[in-house]
Amino acid sequence: DHPFIFIIQERETGNILFLGRVVDPTQ
Repeated sequence: DHPFIFIIQERETGNILFLGRVVDPTQ
């Protein structure tokens, strides 16, 4: 299983505001 990776990107400028990775705590 792989960690869940998510990116929040500002739509107008295309700058990445937040890049995060969450590992499933149940494993």
